[in-house]
Amino acid sequence: MAQSCDRLVYHLRRSGVTVDVVHFPPNRFTRSLEHQDHGRHFHCPLEDDPAHAMNVFWTQLSRDPQRDQWTHVVVFGGQHALIAGPVYAAWLAKPLVTLLRGNDMDLSLFLPRRSEVLHQALQRSNHVCVVSQEKVSKLKALYLDLAVSWIPNGIDLEEWQALPSHHDNAQQWRESQHIGSRQVIGLFGQLKRKKGVIFFLETLLRSGIADQLFILCVGDWDASVSQWIEEHPEGLNIHCQPFKDRDELLPYYLACDWVAIPSFYDGMPNVMLEAGALGIPFLASTVDGMGDFLREAEHGFFFAPGDQHECRYALTQASETTVESRKHLGQQCQILIQQLTPQREVERYCEVFQSVQQ
Repeated sequence: MAQSCDRLVYHLRRSGVTVDVVHFPPNRFTRSLEHQDHGRHFHCPLEDDPAHAMNVFWTQLSRDPQRDQWTHVVVFGGQHALIAGPVYAAWLAKPLVTLLRGNDMDLSLFLPRRSEVLHQALQRSNHVCVVSQEKVSKLKALYLDLAVSWIPNGIDLEEWQALPSHHDNAQQWRESQHIGSRQVIGLFGQLKRKKGVIFFLETLLRSGIADQLFILCVGDWDASVSQWIEEHPEGLNIHCQPFKDRDELLPYYLACDWVAIPSFYDGMPNVMLEAGALGIPFLASTVDGMGDFLREAEHGFFFAPGDQHECRYALTQASETTVESRKHLGQQCQILIQQLTPQREVERYCEVFQSVQQ
């Protein structure tokens, strides 16, 4: 989510829009104000009392010399943004635009305390933007009069490029792991039960072809996933890496023959954009952003969320795919992702802002 926010702010500012960012970080940050090109960055640490921090920050906002220049309040992020944004928008008498990505909607709907925060934010929103058509349908079913727009994520291909050194490092990693003729399936990002990681590994373990495949996991580990892997030391060829900065991920992506996104629910994951841009085909569920764009036998092989039979069939198809066929699938992925530019993404957000006037 932070990566998506950074991308949007950067390209909005680059297009000439002034954006002031209010960030509610954890305790280790100090309150500060940074002046940047086409905007400012307010750091408002929540410390041990979020309500106090938000009230104190309002006194700063209410006296800000640029207050009259603001045209919209945009909510992007987790619970604290959903709490503060609608209140600040009302007190500033500015229209509220709420951006929902993935879990900030999916999980909040079914958690009592968080659902009330989400409900109030949506009721006060003049417009809501989501990253998948499925989320448009869900929101419109719950809020009949809500203005909702589908705006897919984009990726800046100017700064996401594989260099020869990245390919060399990828090959070195494969050699160090003695991959041989096995195909490598990568799992990246938030490696949690709700992202379908355990489901995917269990399906692979029961597939009868686990010995033909090698699993590379890179990301933030959920305790339940780590425990499952520890309890199943036999049967899977698996290598796990902790979270990496984005620039460090390139060789690991390039070491993969496939990238798996087995989510039960999601938004439009950056992993899909990053892997597709590098020409790596997918083994993915058909939920949310994957269902919007990825097509069977064109960008990889797919399965309904949580369906072990379909997932096993997708794994079997992948294991039988030739190098030439994988290359073709990867090329189709690149063609798809090249259309998802941050410039088009920002244009659509600007259209929403223009449609929502004070």
